[in-house]
Amino acid sequence: MRWSVVGVVVLVACLSGCSGGAADVVLHATDARMLPRYDYDYEGKRFTRAEGRLNASVDTRKDQGSIVAHIEAGPDSYDVSWSSFAGSQPYQSGGATRGVVLYGSTGNGSTELPAFFAYLACFGRATARHNGEADFDPTTTRPDFDARFLVVRGHVRDPQKGIVYNEARNGPYDPSKPDVGFVNATGSQAILQLRTATGELWYHFEFEDVRLDKY
Repeated sequence: MRWSVVGVVVLVACLSGCSGGAADVVLHATDARMLPRYDYDYEGKRFTRAEGRLNASVDTRKDQGSIVAHIEAGPDSYDVSWSSFAGSQPYQSGGATRGVVLYGSTGNGSTELPAFFAYLACFGRATARHNGEADFDPTTTRPDFDARFLVVRGHVRDPQKGIVYNEARNGPYDPSKPDVGFVNATGSQAILQLRTATGELWYHFEFEDVRLDKY
């Protein structure tokens, strides 16, 4: 399999009322990967290797912080700005929480990914621009999307092959069997995601090299 190269640069700006000094989680991430739209691509056949950088500064005590992205993918550019933090489920707190186990068979989130421990999990809304023009949720025409930012302990996806493995590591993860997923416990991975109102993936980026500067 041959990876295509996509340039991704992610910049972060604070929301109103947030300062870097108030943040209890600060991190930087590089070595990006990019999913095709609407597809988790568990087999890693269409997962794209990218160049990118992500910086985050979040205050989980006040449910506020930063998550804004500038993304360059081939001839296209994307700008993503986190607009608000909000939690709709107990495990999401008020939109920013730390030290929580998600996905798989945990009951915290869907089975779309194997279970993992998240150093940081953020939920809320974000806006996006494509080549300078406002991007709209195709299911509602709203100018914002459901947004998630997750900092994983380990790697959900193999950073070289792009595969999300089952527990035996002899095939891809099957979300209908959430008890038999595999997460590599080495290092850390960051996931930035925008979804439509019907839950479909619109933008999904993973960063394989994460440095936690404050936690």
